[in-house]
Amino acid sequence: MKKCPVKGCTSTMFDGDRYCLSHQISRPCSVKGCTSTMFDGDRYCLSHQISRPCSVKGCTSTMFDGDRYCLSHQISRPCSVKGCTSTMFDGDRYCLSHQLQFEVWGLSKPLLVPVSSITPQGSDCWLYLIDRSEQQKIGITTNPDRRLNKEHRSNDWKLVELRGPIDLKHAQYIEYSILRELDRIAVRRGSDIWEEYFDGYSETWSKTELHVRRISELLPRHIAESDYS
Repeated sequence: MKKCPVKGCTSTMFDGDRYCLSHQISRPCSVKGCTSTMFDGDRYCLSHQISRPCSVKGCTSTMFDGDRYCLSHQISRPCSVKGCTSTMFDGDRYCLSHQLQFEVWGLSKPLLVPVSSITPQGSDCWLYLIDRSEQQKIGITTNPDRRLNKEHRSNDWKLVELRGPIDLKHAQYIEYSILRELDRIAVRRGSDIWEEYFDGYSETWSKTELHVRRISELLPRHIAESDYS
């Protein structure tokens, strides 16, 4: 083990560290006049990490170190599609509706009519919630008998709720919105939590992180339960 490089310190440190354990957690905060300490690798003490001023002029809210805006402004950036009045998360290029149009539907030109206002046409698509052991999964299908009673049941999945029929594109929008909501509240799914691939793993999360009994519990605020009845 190597010696800590802080002058006068006789402690040792693990290979790969820059300081001994004591000095890793007692680095002085870089804010002038602050007497608090911080972990090695951080730029500020914990207090200043969560009290950086929002970069929007005139905003008095604070933000976490590393963010560009406070939480309010992170979720109220205007969509970059001309004429769209919807908002988007900081870091995204489009609002949720236009992300779906471009990334899921493959449209080359945006529709300014909100996707959530599309009237279901009854084109035989269903939205479902299933679970097994310690997992839950959301999904859509055009053939619930085959998908749920044969494919999923053979893998020990049990049906929690089935809603439909609704228009296919509308179902895609709802599923996509739910997955984005899971990401927003930091519920891990897919490769972020499961080491091995399985059918539908990108729509599957652990019940230890989130356990719901109805699809409506997963809906973001801009979608009403009546949208998929």
